[in-house]
Amino acid sequence: MLDNKLLSYISDPENFELKQATDEAVAQLLHDCRQELMAVIKDGSLSLQIPKETGAIPRKLNKGNNHKGYPFMLSDFPCVFSKAHTFSFRIMVWYGQYFSISLLLSGRFKASYKVPEQLYEQVAYQIKQSNSLWENDIEKEALYLNLNQWRSINQESSQSLQIIRKFRMAHLFDLPDLAKNCFVHLLQSQ
Repeated sequence: MLDNKLLSYISDPENFELKQATDEAVAQLLHDCRQELMAVIKDGSLSLQIPKETGAIPRKLNKGNNHKGYPFMLSDFPCVFSKAHTFSFRIMVWYGQYFSISLLLSGRFKASYKVPEQLYEQVAYQIKQSNSLWENDIEKEALYLNLNQWRSINQESSQSLQIIRKFRMAHLFDLPDLAKNCFVHLLQSQ
């Protein structure tokens, strides 16, 4: 029900101008991340586990206003989406919550992916196996394992795999560097 506080909020253009400015700033950060990732790929000095089908042109950014009640913006690059086979390096900024960097895999991309050995030493990453990539509830920490726990279970028992690292918003200014580092950690071939 509309009350005075809500009426005051929707009557003040500054609230919406601030949201628009925030969206533009976050979009710029995500574009900067893409530039960093393209530079790593183009450099060619690292052997990376990236399917050839991903292509060099990033998809448009996705955004919405209601992921569990909060706005979000995300970038999938590089990526390939099909019904049976998915590969995506995803960066998601979830307003009012956190931002995350993840690798989403299913089908033949999951089957061919080799977790880089040095990644097992990175305690900040969590992993989730499931039958759907789109069951993504990182708030339910019990669904996620650290990589060493995952190493000891049946890795073939699911259709999809998510490896994710979550960050506090205080680190958002560092997003392009964090994305580049995670990209190399997650995708460097052994």
